[in-house]
Amino acid sequence: MTQSAMKSIDMHCDTLMHAYFHHGEGADIYHMPEAMVDVRRLREGGALAQFFAIFVPSRWEDRDWHGREPVSQEEYIQGCVRILERTIRAHGDAVALALRAEDILSNRTQGKLSAVLTMEDGGVVRGDMARLEWLYGLGVRALGLTWNYANCFGAPNSQDPAVECPVANITMEHRYLNRSQCGYLESLPPEGGKPQNIFLRIQISLPPRNTRLLL
Repeated sequence: MTQSAMKSIDMHCDTLMHAYFHHGEGADIYHMPEAMVDVRRLREGGALAQFFAIFVPSRWEDRDWHGREPVSQEEYIQGCVRILERTIRAHGDAVALALRAEDILSNRTQGKLSAVLTMEDGGVVRGDMARLEWLYGLGVRALGLTWNYANCFGAPNSQDPAVECPVANITMEHRYLNRSQCGYLESLPPEGGKPQNIFLRIQISLPPRNTRLLL
């Protein structure tokens, strides 16, 4: 694929979750036609980058394991990472990991799809900054703070303005949370009188470096 043909960036897909639960850690997502997307179709469609989400279901104990042995959330997350890493090793001419914006530009010049690893639902952080750094070390570069149930970042379905988020050392740069969420956060005025989506950009201080995650 030529550099000029690579134009689109999609910020979410559940391909890694599908691959793990249906095919196991040995999966290769280069060609997986039953999944939301795969590397081959993304390249055929002219994608510049794809955000590959690791979705950790909030009700973990109720998860359908499709006949496989249940594992911990941590083992599952690491398994999804290994699927992406295995795919990149096997198809290095087609896809490469992007850990920084510069990586996306560099991969583009080589005609490669950029894979950005993300987490959907920040509940796995459990209010512990050390766990956030652990995710960063695995290659995660974006985090959806809330999904459908209350977690350490907020309560997406709560109408209670006093709901608290017990997470320290996070500076919210752009806040798109509903006014009823996270009482200590200042929310932006809703556009057109409608609440905004639960996405925000945050600056997180993680020694020995400062790390910016786009949410």
